[in-house]
Amino acid sequence: MDLNLFESFVEVAKEMSFTQAAKNLNITQSTMSLRIQKLENDIGVPLFMRLNREIRLTHYGKILLPYAQQCVEIKNSGFQRLEEEKGIMNSRLRMTAVMPFDILIMPRLLPALKTYIPNVDIHLIKHTGSSSDMMKMVLDYELDFAFIYNTGSFQEEINAHDNGIRCMPLYAEDIVLLAGASHDPQLQAPLELSDLTSRQFVFLDRRTVLSRHLQTYFEQQHVQFNSGLYINNIIGILEILRQSDMLAFLPKCSVYREIQSGELIELPLAVPPEPIMTDLVYLQHDLAMHASKFVKKQVIQITKELNVPCRIIPGNR
Repeated sequence: MDLNLFESFVEVAKEMSFTQAAKNLNITQSTMSLRIQKLENDIGVPLFMRLNREIRLTHYGKILLPYAQQCVEIKNSGFQRLEEEKGIMNSRLRMTAVMPFDILIMPRLLPALKTYIPNVDIHLIKHTGSSSDMMKMVLDYELDFAFIYNTGSFQEEINAHDNGIRCMPLYAEDIVLLAGASHDPQLQAPLELSDLTSRQFVFLDRRTVLSRHLQTYFEQQHVQFNSGLYINNIIGILEILRQSDMLAFLPKCSVYREIQSGELIELPLAVPPEPIMTDLVYLQHDLAMHASKFVKKQVIQITKELNVPCRIIPGNR
């Protein structure tokens, strides 16, 4: 039932005047009369007695009044709570990011963002989970921003969320095959993926977007790796590569410094994996939408300054 009908009924019962009640609600007297008439028709009983120029509650009206008042109070309390939440959402930004964005871009992005929105609290939440977990936190309104790896697998969830969530592509980066500095010199470029099935690999956790992306790549190349070492963070993988002869596939932005310094060796592949996207997924409220435009510009500037090996993607999704 339309709560406006209850609100109008309560107001007329309070004022005992259709004219004054209509003024209080900023509607015309004819609209007020139509609302009361519709409510009476819906419930099948009269709510007011009209005696000359005066009105009185009927027996049924007296019974309904306290319940109608409760409905109006609940509605007003709900709207008030929503207004409070809107104020909170426009005074804070909660964010997280995948590696290497969190250690590569964030230290430069956050001070600039704080200067841009000085009256807003920014909460960077350290997250060791996967992009899927971060995406779920945005969908559950636990985060305003999440910088995630995205291969398009989240688009269906975003679309299903109507206009509550937006996705902004930031940059694409190559996925490279890596080995430690003391790698086997027999690994000559260009390497066929099928020639590496006897080698030992260390992978990111199977739940991650990167692992699923690589699994699609392996299937396309008709190659299957029967076993591997799985770790849930890139830093651990880098240390293993330094200390062993294992191989790994990682996004190039996360290892370009190690490649430049000679700590790790990039092994060219005859058919490399498709690049992977880093996207900003964010809630569609005023502050997040306002800040997202600034973030995009800053990411472009920071990646240029750091000479990060990535390709900026123009526009929004």
